[in-house]
Amino acid sequence: MYPSIHRVTHFLACIALACTATATTLAVAAAPVFPPDSTMAKIQKRGDITIGVHYDVPLFDQKNPLTGKLQGYEIDIANQLGRDLFGSDGHVKFIEAPGPVREQFILQHKADLILATYTITAARLKTVAFAGPIYEAKQAIVVKTDNKAFGKTIPDFAALNDHSVCVVSGSISNVLLLKVAPKAKIMALGNNPDCAKAVRQGRVEAFATDDALLIGFVNETPKEIRFVDNAGGDEQPYGVGVNKDSLDLCRWVNERLLDMSKDGFLDKSFGATVGTVIKRKPEPLKATDMKYCE
Repeated sequence: MYPSIHRVTHFLACIALACTATATTLAVAAAPVFPPDSTMAKIQKRGDITIGVHYDVPLFDQKNPLTGKLQGYEIDIANQLGRDLFGSDGHVKFIEAPGPVREQFILQHKADLILATYTITAARLKTVAFAGPIYEAKQAIVVKTDNKAFGKTIPDFAALNDHSVCVVSGSISNVLLLKVAPKAKIMALGNNPDCAKAVRQGRVEAFATDDALLIGFVNETPKEIRFVDNAGGDEQPYGVGVNKDSLDLCRWVNERLLDMSKDGFLDKSFGATVGTVIKRKPEPLKATDMKYCE
């Protein structure tokens, strides 16, 4: 096990600041030392860690149109991983990683990690390793606020047969609809905001994707679209994508995530982002559930 950066940071902060309630800046822990042939040491030598994220998913990872800064639950986690690896801020290089190219970015080493509402699936585990999970989502839909065809819930995605539905190309929803709702009229677009816009404009009846993403879009335009829960939807874990040739990095991320869960970092970040809309809280992480670094 590598040393707990959060606890070291807190200890140093207490010494430097006498643990006073008025202190506003914590001391920064020195960067941990890794074996020279490890993935972490190579990233440290390079000077930054490249993390692929979305730029357009409210509450999880979104570029603020006013400030240009990235913000959200996954952005918080990415920045903390950078602090843990380098001992200070300023070492995370963010790149935009739309859904259809996330695997390619990992396989081609364009990104060290992918933190982009990335669902862990059996198919993806054939080519990509995952740290986490960091959140449990499930599939649902949004429709126009005045839509009369759907109530507050659907029994499962089979209810979308004979309806027009927007999905992001290659997404879990896209694959699921083709399987369980073969008569659905599918519009496959390149990103989530375009699907939300298609519903608002009346070009399709519904937009299908993870519930957490949908609630974020509803939160932005509550007078135009509304959320429809999927009563039969299975929970699907979001993870941190890692190349299979960097399993040491995957295991290190798991250790850091466990530490973030124990010290309350994940709860605090979730409460300030996704938790402002979704009332259920994420369960504390357990090492036994983090089984995808393979």
